[in-house]
Amino acid sequence: MPIILVTYGVKHISRTFVRIDKQQTFKSVFHLYINSNGCTIHFEYMDAIIDSVTQILIDWGYSGLFISALLAGSVLPFSSELVLFAVIHAGLNPIGCIIAATTGNTVGGMTCYLLGHLGKIEWIEKYMKVKKEKIDKMQQFLHGKGALMAFFAFLPFFGEVISIALGYMRSNVWLTVASMFIGKLVRYLVILYILNSAYEMLI
Repeated sequence: MPIILVTYGVKHISRTFVRIDKQQTFKSVFHLYINSNGCTIHFEYMDAIIDSVTQILIDWGYSGLFISALLAGSVLPFSSELVLFAVIHAGLNPIGCIIAATTGNTVGGMTCYLLGHLGKIEWIEKYMKVKKEKIDKMQQFLHGKGALMAFFAFLPFFGEVISIALGYMRSNVWLTVASMFIGKLVRYLVILYILNSAYEMLI
């Protein structure tokens, strides 16, 4: 029978649910926790309430995946990794999904770059909760390394600061985009591998 996957979560805590076709309730398959200590997958079965917005994004396929990745890459708290996993297992082409997710996440990351480029520290501190001291420290670290450091914009906690600092430093836009895209591509490939490995343990 067809398997329906949905995702519910925020930026650093995500949960995936599974439902067999015609089964009325959803069961939690596993939880994915991403924090400063790394990534932990916790398996657990239980009834769950589905986040309607995430369900809509999954239903939209590639477009929904792009949007979820864009939100995740921006200043907004959102999780796109399990949306990627869900749409792939719903039958969408994995390569197309990886491209959509990577592109969306890169666009989202460049919004952080744009905020830094505008130089509105008060906006950054108010809306992104990033203190000027952190940006100054990151600028010192990035000095002499240039736009290639955008590769590491996928890192939790540090990624947004890297993007903001590069924008503040007026790093080369196209080199920043290219480096950021490659880094986020690698990240999605690794996460997809981890999620697929975890999924195979369940079947």
